[in-house]
Amino acid sequence: MTSVSGHQTKARRGLGLYLMLILAGVMGFYLLTTWHSIQALREQSREFSNLSGTHFERTMTAAELSRDAEVIAAQALESLLGTRRTTSDISALDNSLLQIYQNIRQQLIANDEQEQQELDKLDRWQQPYFDSLQQLESKLQQEQGHLQQQQQQLNQLIQEIQTLEQRLLNADAQPSLFNSYALAALSYSAAALNTERRGQLSRLEQRTQTLLDTLSKESGLNSTQQNTLNRLKQLSQSVFKNAQQTLVSQRVSLASARETRLYAQKLAASSYNYFLTLQQNARDAARIHQRLVTETQKMIGLFSVIFIVLVVLGVLYVREKIIKRLDHLHQVMMSHVAGYTPKIPTEGNDEISAMGEAFEVFVTARQRAEQELISARLEAEQANEQLKQLNQQLQILSETDTLTQVANRRRFEQAFDHYWQQGIEQRTKLCLIIIDIDKFKDYNDHYGHHAGDHCLIKVAQTLNKTMQQYNGILARFGGEEFVALLPNMDSQQGQPIAEQLLQATRAAQIPHEQSPEGIVTISLGIASCQPDNNSQPFDLLQKADKALYQAKHNGRARAEIA
Repeated sequence: MTSVSGHQTKARRGLGLYLMLILAGVMGFYLLTTWHSIQALREQSREFSNLSGTHFERTMTAAELSRDAEVIAAQALESLLGTRRTTSDISALDNSLLQIYQNIRQQLIANDEQEQQELDKLDRWQQPYFDSLQQLESKLQQEQGHLQQQQQQLNQLIQEIQTLEQRLLNADAQPSLFNSYALAALSYSAAALNTERRGQLSRLEQRTQTLLDTLSKESGLNSTQQNTLNRLKQLSQSVFKNAQQTLVSQRVSLASARETRLYAQKLAASSYNYFLTLQQNARDAARIHQRLVTETQKMIGLFSVIFIVLVVLGVLYVREKIIKRLDHLHQVMMSHVAGYTPKIPTEGNDEISAMGEAFEVFVTARQRAEQELISARLEAEQANEQLKQLNQQLQILSETDTLTQVANRRRFEQAFDHYWQQGIEQRTKLCLIIIDIDKFKDYNDHYGHHAGDHCLIKVAQTLNKTMQQYNGILARFGGEEFVALLPNMDSQQGQPIAEQLLQATRAAQIPHEQSPEGIVTISLGIASCQPDNNSQPFDLLQKADKALYQAKHNGRARAEIA
């Protein structure tokens, strides 16, 4: 025991040494880290001073580039309005400008009053700029609608031209002034779709109208030509009207684009002024940061000294107040493990004394638990035995008819399946006897159901007593019917047993005034088979039932073989 204690003491002294070494390593690592941190702060201060002279200049250049990009985007938008566009192009343009502004604006947060004033100026142009974008989008959509209508009109013009060309190509048709003038009018109308000058559009309209008036004055026009002329008049009028509206819409869109560009330039200028304010504020912050870095270095040095003092005091406290007491508590615990019972130290009001108290509670609880475990084991063994008996009783109850106390139909079906499978595997025969009490309904009507129950009990006891002489089972099948299973027997072997059951029932001399013999009798149906995979137990049951029916038909109180 002394050797073991000495070995444990040596191990605990090693643990204390390891703990002090770890603390010393942590302290050394902290001092090394602190030194490197001070050096890093000095380097950071130098780098930050260098960056303050160049970094914000680059920020200003980036702001100027942002402003130039906005101006270029507005100019490109104005140039884009001079050409034909699609609806997808318009949507992409507006969404791009809006997304750019939102991304930039979300990053701008004022830190002082001056920055807030610059941001207010920036926000002042926000709504006019967005309103101009929405107005521009509306104008572009209107213009797109006119362009789509022009495309439909162009398709109609092409269709009319193809119709006139087909007539000219017809071998039977002769060239006529009508076809020539009609083609010319269609050509002028088609040219109007690509015209961007009002004067040119007006001249094309006059020429087209002159040609149509000439055709209207022609005499001798057939119905086809008259219909063609009417369509040309309607189509040309629609074409020139839409062309005029398209030119107006394009100019309105250009004016709206110029307004949008103006607001974009004002918004970009406000952004540039805000970045200038940020530049000055950042330079001021750099000077403040430089001062804070110097103060931080001094504080780190002071904290390092305090940390060293606290670590030394902590090591002394741990050694005197924790390690020695834990060592004593460990020795006491190991003694209890070895079977000795020294006094457990519980003095004090701290965690170690709480550990001693907890161990004392554990020792007491273990002793009590051991006694309770022995008692519980005995009680569990008794409970298991009672449970086993209850299970056996439940098994018997589940397979026994509650009235007659013979096997019930559930037990019969289990036995039937078992004997049937046994017959298949061992190639043995199986005999089934169905038993029915004769005129039992009349018995109930005459004597009452209570007497009928006693009759069933008496017959069941009589049959069961006879069946106990043989390897088989007797069960109540339902009502006044009973069944008997005889394995390894055929019908010829089962007939004497059926006769014994018949005679035993007669010998019971149960009075029955409604029976021809004056006593209770039974009828029996006998059947047997060789079970195989091609037949079912139900087949044998049907055969026996038919034999029972034959016994009833032949006068009852007899046994018949299927």
